Amino acid sequence: MFTCSLGHRNCKVGSNTLIGPGSKLNDTAKVENSILGENCIVNGGAMIRNSYLWNEVFVGTGCIVKESILGAGVTLESGVVIERGCLIGDGVTLRAHSRISEFSRVAASAGDDIEGEGLKIIHVGQ
Repeated sequence: MFTCSLGHRNCKVGSNTLIGPGSKLNDTAKVENSILGENCIVNGGAMIRNSYLWNEVFVGTGCIVKESILGAGVTLESGVVIERGCLIGDGVTLRAHSRISEFSRVAASAGDDIEGEGLKIIHVGQ
């Protein structure tokens, strides 16, 4: 069962899509051919296509996720774009308007920080 905010049912959920219990989609969110775990939140103007989101993923306004996997507890601030083939590890937060290129992996890292953000980005060729 899923709910759209404000009690409206204008969000678009395409075929081959599963929405976990407690998940919420804003009225203008689009989810197609994807699986969302429990307690996910997808805000307005966001588009999730051919992707897997584990539990408690937060997708900010205007985000785009294409053919990717987002681990549990991932937070996407507004305007984040994740291109196809990406893996985003558990607990990662991507700042507003970040763009993750195709076939990248992003993980929370205690080791090598990129710009002091606590993230390690590994680009994987096609």
